[in-house]
Amino acid sequence: DLTDAETAMRGYIITEDSVFLEPYDDAIQEIPLLWNELKDLLKDNNEQQKRLDTLHQLTLKRMDIMNAGLMNYRANGLKITNEWRQGRHEGKKAMDSIRFCIARMNDTEQKLIQDRKTKLSGFFWGAKAMAIISLAIITMALVYSMVTFNMENKAREKAMKTADQYKVDLES
Repeated sequence: DLTDAETAMRGYIITEDSVFLEPYDDAIQEIPLLWNELKDLLKDNNEQQKRLDTLHQLTLKRMDIMNAGLMNYRANGLKITNEWRQGRHEGKKAMDSIRFCIARMNDTEQKLIQDRKTKLSGFFWGAKAMAIISLAIITMALVYSMVTFNMENKAREKAMKTADQYKVDLES
């Protein structure tokens, strides 16, 4: 959004047409909302919160520089002054610092994502192992059940044959 605001401001300065400032105005309103959203997302990470506070201060500085430059440009009859040029250099330094801060935050988040992926992968490995062990236990229980059933079935058949034999003996 800061880049959009900067681009819009440059478009306004080049064309002297205030229509180009619409993205600037939108960005200036959107930046605090984004900052609050990021603050909420990073509430569980102290290191990232500190970086976010730094980012916030740099963003406010950059917004102040842009606003001062815009007011200076308008106050001087849409002419670029030395004061405006000085602010432009300060603005570039602020944007470079913002880019560096964002890059560090992104690196940290990527590392956190990778760490969480590794932990999740380990969890899934454990779940897979549990599933395989469960399958093995079920297979063994099935084999045991079949063996037991066959043994009891054979014993029942033998008992029936013996009973039939006793029946024949008793009848005779």
